[in-house]
Amino acid sequence: MTARRFQMRRFTWVLLTIVLLLLVLAILPQVSEIRGQFLVTANIAVALLGLGAGLLVIRHMNYRLAHLAEVARSLEQGDYTARERSWRRMRLASWLES
Repeated sequence: MTARRFQMRRFTWVLLTIVLLLLVLAILPQVSEIRGQFLVTANIAVALLGLGAGLLVIRHMNYRLAHLAEVARSLEQGDYTARERSWRRMRLASWLES
């Protein structure tokens, strides 16, 4: 088995950026004078952005798992030609390796 370099997906970087923005917004009033109204609005906007991004991840995973279940049913019934639609992005073997 070859060693693979760890890579973060683009969407993971987006979620990490959202968390860092929340951290900066929490520290910002300690270092500078800032209006409370702006701070509350920015915190709510970033939090809603994070929640929306999380919902997109859940929806995407649900779709992929549902299709993987269809492939598993086909394999169970003896149809060994069944494949995952996006086999270039997600292979069954990559799930088994991790």
